[in-house]
Amino acid sequence: MQKFRQLLLPTTSGVLMAWPWLDERAFAAAWAGLVLMMAVAVDQPPHIAFRRCLLAGMTGLGIAFHWFPQVASSNLRISYFGGLTTATLGITWDAFRFGVFGWVAAKINSRVGTRIFVWPVVWVALEWGWPHIFPWRLGTSQLGWLPVCQIAEFTGVYGVSFLMIWVAAVVTVRLPQFPQAVPLPAERSNRRLSLTRSEVICGLIFTTVIAWGDWRIGNVEAMAAGSSTLKVALIQPGSPDINHLRRASKAVSDSVDLVVWPESCADDFSLALSSFRSLEEVREHSVYADDSRPCHGLGNALLCGGGSFPEGAMNDGPFFNTAFLVDANEEIVDRYHKRFLMPWGEYVVGQQWIPGVRSLLGDSNNQPGSSAAPLSCPGGPELGVLICYEDLLAEPVRQTTAEGAEVLLNLNNLSIFGKTPALYQHQQIARFRAIEHRRVLLRCGVVGSTAVICPTGRVTQQAPFHTTQTVISAAPLFTGLTFYVRWGDVFAYTCIVMTAVMCVNRSWRGGEE
Repeated sequence: MQKFRQLLLPTTSGVLMAWPWLDERAFAAAWAGLVLMMAVAVDQPPHIAFRRCLLAGMTGLGIAFHWFPQVASSNLRISYFGGLTTATLGITWDAFRFGVFGWVAAKINSRVGTRIFVWPVVWVALEWGWPHIFPWRLGTSQLGWLPVCQIAEFTGVYGVSFLMIWVAAVVTVRLPQFPQAVPLPAERSNRRLSLTRSEVICGLIFTTVIAWGDWRIGNVEAMAAGSSTLKVALIQPGSPDINHLRRASKAVSDSVDLVVWPESCADDFSLALSSFRSLEEVREHSVYADDSRPCHGLGNALLCGGGSFPEGAMNDGPFFNTAFLVDANEEIVDRYHKRFLMPWGEYVVGQQWIPGVRSLLGDSNNQPGSSAAPLSCPGGPELGVLICYEDLLAEPVRQTTAEGAEVLLNLNNLSIFGKTPALYQHQQIARFRAIEHRRVLLRCGVVGSTAVICPTGRVTQQAPFHTTQTVISAAPLFTGLTFYVRWGDVFAYTCIVMTAVMCVNRSWRGGEE
């Protein structure tokens, strides 16, 4: 019975931590799951803490990303068993971080400080440094409770993760004793009685964060109400149907300042092309011979996703995943090239070192862009453009915001994920970018997600997935720079340094003995 309980409790912990990834309203379940994971690992030898935390992580990630086998199978063109194997390897790798967290925390905690501060520091250090398959972070589970998320403008999502582990650690040490695999140290009860000061500090900081976050939401919303706006139409075609895009765009052109299309909806054009007005010129610089002008006669500014290649490199590339900004006269005002390519989708990891490995993706010769500069909308604001999964990563957003972007626009094509929760989870991760940088984030997808996310992380407009929709919004413009934009992940870096110091201290003490 004891062995069964030792398996059941970490598994239950994983289930609870996964729940908010499928429904943000279950945010409280993540806190309970963390407490349970720590409770079954507390005061254990490192190898036992590793196994229990690993099991919790594998269970949670397996449930949250249960769609991975299906997507891997269909897009890698392998059997479902092959997709399941690929998913198992990916989930195990990400879950390994849970096990490493348990092992490191147990190692450090046997000699260094109090666990309720050691645990969150170690967690954040690993969360930042671990090479993730899935770009998720623990703090993302709290988007159903926005006040706690507002500290991200200082710490990024890592501050929320830190707070969750810290509070869970305080609760864990006050729980009744769970069954343990080895006898507990006799001095544990004395340590439990000495935690009052730490508990008070944690409680005060937690309460302050929630109170400040609630105030900050109202403050940011008031700033938005008094800001200049950009009226946009986000066109979600439901499939890469350019004729629907053209019709829907012309239907709303007179009522907006900018029409936005998703990623990869326009064709590929030479970088030498300067205008879409002349059909002959477009044909000369296009891969296709038909009329591939995005929206001839629109009479309004258009931001659309397509592709680019250097002049004369139509067949061999290199090719860029591009967003074109076109004015009302069909002149190409500017281009943005995607800077962070999708591993295994747009490039093969290691292709620059291993000869021939690029052929795994066929004849693709995709190259990243180099400029984070926003695009200047004709007569309007600076547009921080992001393509595909770039809004899942903080760095590309931080770079374009630092260079003057007043509003963020993400063009995406997530049709490869089918009708799975991946579209919802993609948007959940992206919502933190709005909070960290205090910018409106406009997302425009082929099948979804198409949404308007305000600078507090609240979703104010949402198009249903896999439908044809037009979302019209007056997006407030912001110009200030947050602490996070200016200093980046300095909070996470601090946790990494502290973890390294604690590990060195533990090693030194062990050597003395």
